Amino acid sequence: MEINNKKQLSQTSKVDTDASKKKDATFYYLRGISNYNSDNKEEAEQDFNQSVELGQDNCIAYFNRGTFYFNEKKYKNAIDDFTRAVRLNHKFAEAYYNLACSYVCILSFREGLANLKKAIKNEKSFAQRAIRDPDFININKMKEFTEIVTVA
Repeated sequence: MEINNKKQLSQTSKVDTDASKKKDATFYYLRGISNYNSDNKEEAEQDFNQSVELGQDNCIAYFNRGTFYFNEKKYKNAIDDFTRAVRLNHKFAEAYYNLACSYVCILSFREGLANLKKAIKNEKSFAQRAIRDPDFININKMKEFTEIVTVA
C-alpha cells in the first residue's frame, strides 16, 4: 500500500466544501506525501497530523495519515484512522480495504475479513486485488477469504 497523490486529490474535492479549510488540509497532506517520499518521515507525520486537524470532517485526511501509519507498521494507529475515514464515508472502499490489511497485519483475522467484505461490496475490483495482495498471505487459504473474494 502506498500514499497515492493523484487519487487523493480527485477524492478530496468531493468531501470538503469549505474551500479555505480544504486548501490548507490539502497543502499539508501534499507536503506530507512529498516529505514521506523524500524519507522525511517525522515531517511527513507532522504534516499528516496538521491535515487531519484542519480537515477533521475529511475522510481523505484520515485515510492519508492511516496509509502513512500502515507504511510505518503502526497498525493500531492506521486502524484508528481508517476507521474514522469509513465513519465519515461509509462507501470508501479503499479505506475498508486498508482497514482489512491493517487488521490482518495484527493477526485480527475476523475483523480483517469483515472489512475486506465491505471493501468488495463497495468496489468489486478489490476481490482480485486481495487475491494478489501479500498483506493477506496469512488468510488467503482460509475458507472465509475464498468465499468473500469469489462472491464478487
